[in-house]
Amino acid sequence: RCPGTWIDLSDKDAAWQVQGQLGTVQSAFDEAAMALMFFERSLADPSSRLDRDAWQRDANRRAELSRQLERDRFPDGMPLDHTGWDEMRVDVDRMGMLENWHNGVVPQSMLHHIPFIYAKAFLYAVDQIGKVLDRLAERSDLPAEAQAACTAFYDSFPELREVRNSAQHIED
Repeated sequence: RCPGTWIDLSDKDAAWQVQGQLGTVQSAFDEAAMALMFFERSLADPSSRLDRDAWQRDANRRAELSRQLERDRFPDGMPLDHTGWDEMRVDVDRMGMLENWHNGVVPQSMLHHIPFIYAKAFLYAVDQIGKVLDRLAERSDLPAEAQAACTAFYDSFPELREVRNSAQHIED
């Protein structure tokens, strides 16, 4: 065995638990790194910005679907009281959305959420690291230096819990 490869505690079960917790920290770190990378990419991605051409194509397609529905529902022309207009507009929107989903097109109204999704993933992963390190700091079988290093995590990110709590408990 190479020095530093395994946790060396007199209680082998405790060492195994600590090893598992450190594996969780490593996984959460990987998740945070990936979320940060995707967050930065999403900010630089031009497809997440409003695209006038895509908007115009959607408007043209909605008009086409609307004409098709008008012909199907009102072969003799639209009724004078226009009672079917609202229902038809909802149906056209639904048909267009389903058509886009089936073609793998994400609506522009949803694309702007992508950076926020990655930001939350980053925040939750970093908070997970802190929570596991807090649990490790509580262990009496770890050296004092290791406990202090675990405790220092939230000292380095003093607002992390409050930010995570505000994101997680938006209702408050």
